[in-house]
Amino acid sequence: MKAHSVLVVDDDLVAAELLFEVLSREGYRVELATSGEEAVRKGEAHRFDLVITDLRMPEFGGLDVLGAFKRMSNDTMTIVITAFGSFETAIEAIQSGAYDYIVKPFKMDDIKQKVARCLEQKALLK
Repeated sequence: MKAHSVLVVDDDLVAAELLFEVLSREGYRVELATSGEEAVRKGEAHRFDLVITDLRMPEFGGLDVLGAFKRMSNDTMTIVITAFGSFETAIEAIQSGAYDYIVKPFKMDDIKQKVARCLEQKALLK
């Protein structure tokens, strides 16, 4: 079976590389983008099964990334992560179409579990 493709979008390179390493070890094909604009360019060139995006980034944030991927490919799943979590932003992310919303700092086991669940749901929807 072909490995799922995951795009990690975070302007914090340390956080992005950590997610890259953890998800790659889980067998996913992972790419990184350090800005929302870069994420959209990558999304125009390749189809991703899942986008994990930071909420707060300069100029083009996580909700912008979410919206762009929904327009490009409605079957791409999205998980929004942020260090500045609030009930209101969680609701906004979910209402905008995110599969889930995760507040930093998070445990890597939680991320692995949420990614697996998200991709299982994607497979069921197909």
